[in-house]
This record gives sequence, structure tokens and C-alpha cells, in this order.
Amino acid sequence: MANLAAVVGIGQTKYTTKRTDVSIAGLVREAAVNALKDADLTWNDIDAVIVGKAPDMFEGVIMPEIYLTDALGCNGKPMLRVHTAGSVGGSTALVAASHVQSGTFKRVLTVSFEKQSESNAMWALSNPQPFSTHLNAGAGGYFAPIIREYMRRSKARAIHWRTCKSRISRCRKWRTLSCCGTRSASSNPAPRQTVPARW
Repeated sequence: MANLAAVVGIGQTKYTTKRTDVSIAGLVREAAVNALKDADLTWNDIDAVIVGKAPDMFEGVIMPEIYLTDALGCNGKPMLRVHTAGSVGGSTALVAASHVQSGTFKRVLTVSFEKQSESNAMWALSNPQPFSTHLNAGAGGYFAPIIREYMRRSKARAIHWRTCKSRISRCRKWRTLSCCGTRSASSNPAPRQTVPARW
């Protein structure tokens, strides 16, 4: 029978376009310190550290978990790296929960990060692969055909996307979570416009 696992503290870093005030180690340390404070724990209470990180090419640092042991207070403690690209945050949490549920560790510090302001994500997503056609597209280039096909099938026009973009910017101002639906922080809600998917 599996042990129960729970999140006892969370920590996040300051959100901004670029964090030039900290290194990658400083960024993960900030999140870890905030999580430990929230959980009312210390570094000594942690049994193991699970680090989640998308492809190394995004920051240009190979195997960053090795040099992050000092920043995460885990010298001499088990550390595991989870690498699943875009789903790495969720996957890291699942791996950490599995370690607690299995009884392997009692308390696990889990940290997932990306600091792409120090690299070139377009280059990282466009590296040539052996025996395949090279595509210098980046994330936008990979998703653009999917969005174009959605627009074709649903007969969505550019005006729909501009409306959604406008609502998203208003939602950021209002700090609401439902950006393309009805808004919850206003006495004068905007009319709801949706484009049904016709797959």
C-alpha cells in the first residue's frame, strides 16, 4: 500500500521577462527558499531533491543539476533529474510524489526551472538531426501550422484572435483566470465570443 503524499509548501520566483539579477543557481535557490519557508522546513529536513529541466540546449548548460547541488542544499543527498521537455513541471511533481509514496524518502524538495533569457530558444529548437531535413522553425514555427489548420476548419477569422488577445490583456489587468470566456472581476462583463471547433 502506498504512503500518502502531499504538497506542504510552494515557492515561486518573481515573474518578469528577464531576471538579470540572478543566475540559474540563484533562480532555483529563490524558489527553493520560498518553498521551504512556506512549509516551515529547513534544508536539513529534506531527504532528496528532484530537479525538472527541459532540454539543456535552452539555457546552454549541460547537466545543470550537477552544479545546482550547492544552491539546492543537497550536497551528499540523492538528486534526480527529470527531463520531459514541455511537460517537465508536472512530470517532476509526479516523480517526487512517487518517491514519497514508495517510502523511499519522507520529504522531497522538487524544483522545475527554465531561464531562457540567457540563451536562444530558436536555435535550441532547430538543431539539425541526423537523417532528417533541417527545419529552422523554433516553437512558433512548429505550432503555426496547427493554428492555421484550426482556423481553416473552424472558419475562424483574424478578428477572433484579436478579440481573444484583447481579452487576455484586459484579464492581466484584472488578475482574473478565465481570459477568453466571461470575466469575473467586473460589473460590466464583455459579451462572450467563442469559435466552435469543427474537427
